Amino acid sequence: MNRYALIFCGVIFLLLTALLTGCKCDDPTNPECPNYCVDETNPECPNYNPCLDKKPVSAAFEIREAFYLGYPPDWETYDTDTVVTGLVEFYALEADAQYEWHIGSEVIRTRSVARSDFPPGNTTIRLKVTKKPDIMCFPDDDGVDSLARTFFQKTGCNSLLNGRYRGVISTAPLDTFEAIVNLCYSIDPIHPAFNIKPIIGGFEQACDTLFVVGNWAHRQLLIGENSIGQNNGFCNCMQGLMTLNPDNLDSLRFDFYWHPICQVNVGITKQFRGVRIHL
Repeated sequence: MNRYALIFCGVIFLLLTALLTGCKCDDPTNPECPNYCVDETNPECPNYNPCLDKKPVSAAFEIREAFYLGYPPDWETYDTDTVVTGLVEFYALEADAQYEWHIGSEVIRTRSVARSDFPPGNTTIRLKVTKKPDIMCFPDDDGVDSLARTFFQKTGCNSLLNGRYRGVISTAPLDTFEAIVNLCYSIDPIHPAFNIKPIIGGFEQACDTLFVVGNWAHRQLLIGENSIGQNNGFCNCMQGLMTLNPDNLDSLRFDFYWHPICQVNVGITKQFRGVRIHL
């Protein structure tokens, strides 16, 4: 074989080698490769982060308004720094740890604790949490954390729900309604506890009730079955959850159910959405 033939064969070999090498793409960091992967939650990816969903030991806890008979089935627990209920629950977010609550002179060692009879005004609660830390993800975590939080105990019926709201009801979206919440009705009997009336339109019946029996807190009210009395039309056997938007405490949501003759499991589900009117 002459020199030119050898050169030609060598060039062909190099081209074939380059072609075959270029077709084989198995680099997971190359977007053009079929096995490209940049998902930090996927152990198969080169940038997998096993600590992504891990957290250091924390003494974070929630302050919840509670009830002596427990939370009603439809109640939505929420964290708050202001309470109006007589009972307050403190709930540690860290699971499977050792807990040390300091409430006044009392020390409690359970994950959650509920206490009552706090004086009006500010009260500070302290929690110490101890747990084996994840030193692979958090080498500086010693497994001990402490937190103090202060909440304000309101007195009487001073719920943030009290007020006047203007909005719409799902079954009459072209009408405008005003809802009034007055949880101080026992000391303010001139005004009803709950009132909702059409302002524009009027295809829905109005409601005027003199008292409401339900679970209520700083920004939430649960009206249970047969818990509204001395009402007419729209209020009959109304039940549902009324709550303020935590991101906008002037925005009211009321999801409720009612039937004019109080038949069980037969009725209409409605939603009222309104915004507080500052008079």
